[in-house]
Amino acid sequence: MNLTEYKEKSQLPDSDLIDGLTLHEDYLAVIYKKHKDYCIKFMQKQCNGNDYDELINDIYHDAILVLYEKAKNGDFVLTSSIQTYLNSICRYQLLNKFKDTGKFIILPDATNFDNEDEPYKYRPGINDWLPVDENDINSERVQAIVSSLELMRGKGDCYELLSMYYYHNKTMKQIAEHFDYKGEHIAKNKNYLCKEKLKTLTFGKLKKIR
Repeated sequence: MNLTEYKEKSQLPDSDLIDGLTLHEDYLAVIYKKHKDYCIKFMQKQCNGNDYDELINDIYHDAILVLYEKAKNGDFVLTSSIQTYLNSICRYQLLNKFKDTGKFIILPDATNFDNEDEPYKYRPGINDWLPVDENDINSERVQAIVSSLELMRGKGDCYELLSMYYYHNKTMKQIAEHFDYKGEHIAKNKNYLCKEKLKTLTFGKLKKIR
């Protein structure tokens, strides 16, 4: 999809974009790109400026996956703008992430939902989420992640880096030393890029399953 096609599709009504999710992967890319900046900034505001960038990016990715799964089911009815819907499930997941941690986080109450064009609106009644049984190693999502990770094996540092971080609980300092990176910030940036690549591969596999 080139820039002209993106601009054309991004101007479509939300209802057309939702319908398009069942037709072509371009619509998923348009929604992802169109709403990402606002959702990220919305979550940063909710976190009162605290540094949770990695968590916030993961939550946005998962929120897009929620929307995609709901749309593919065929009986999904969007009761707000796409932006408000994504903001709402991002906020809901933030609440779940922090409810048992004891960490301080600002989550303001919602006010004035009349203007759906406001990019930082959310609806507290929207709490859609996909149940995940972390013990179900045979679930489609888990299998898609595992097979996508395998595709990275032998192609740069990503397979080993992600395995060290997620399976062996290595710190960024240990990862930086292992790969002889110049510092932890290099390891952190590399980890982020590898995760984004893994997410892209996983999305592709989930679309083929469905």
